[in-house]
Amino acid sequence: MADDTQENLDLLSRLIQETPSEYKVRTEEALRWYQEQMRSVRLSAREFMRTAPLDKTRRILTGRFYTYFYDPKYKDVLPYYDLFPVTLIIDSDSNSFSGLNFHYLAPRYRVLLLKELYQYIIQDDEEANDMTNKIRITWEILSKTAKLRWAKPCYKKYRLDHVIGPALEITPDQWDVMAMLPLARFRKESIKKVYADSREAAFKTRKYR
Repeated sequence: MADDTQENLDLLSRLIQETPSEYKVRTEEALRWYQEQMRSVRLSAREFMRTAPLDKTRRILTGRFYTYFYDPKYKDVLPYYDLFPVTLIIDSDSNSFSGLNFHYLAPRYRVLLLKELYQYIIQDDEEANDMTNKIRITWEILSKTAKLRWAKPCYKKYRLDHVIGPALEITPDQWDVMAMLPLARFRKESIKKVYADSREAAFKTRKYR
């Protein structure tokens, strides 16, 4: 099992290095390429947290991606929940943060959402490299824009005091890969049920601009 996990982690590193040049720029085609590469990948969330080449942090910043272990306060009343979210942070305060946990979406819908979110990339420092990129967007925009309809079912709120240990900060060059990785760890329902509910929620009637 350990050998298989290490082999897959090595694969992830190679994916970053061996991405075809035409997919270096974030496009729907590039995202679908990553989606296809992930079909055969099997990873343990705990092993990934232990060995992934990402920085550990306890600071959660808006516009950035993180993955972390989470134990919900109200898990007994939730229909289901993800123990290992991968989340784009939309807003935060001293006690909690809200964001888009991509694990609630089937991979093909993650592609559609990411493609649109990449239109909102900004840089903290225009003179710096693209590792300072972040996505600046509000829930108001997410909830009212038709092309961002897939944000609704994966928008979740998390309490900082229920995050277990440090988070891994996902650098911009790994956003595509991490969004597609099969690392979801749902409890109380199958992932097929989660995907079906998310699809239904995304298409519920509402006013878009």
